[in-house]
Amino acid sequence: MPQAGVVLGLVIVAAKAVPEYAAQINVVILSSTFIYSLVCPSAAKFALVKAGEIKQPDKGRPKNQDTKPAL
Repeated sequence: MPQAGVVLGLVIVAAKAVPEYAAQINVVILSSTFIYSLVCPSAAKFALVKAGEIKQPDKGRPKNQDTKPAL
């Protein structure tokens, strides 16, 4: 998760810029990063499936069966 390093840098810079709001800035930025890291992978997969960019395997078929039709 490369954004985490950028977020930590942003928290440090913001805390130095406005020290009276440093605690609130820390909570807001770190909490939103945590929520983003939990929600976004699932949301991105859902969006890609809905757009037809990735295919989900059939739920009724075991994964080890060949997908080619029998001749």
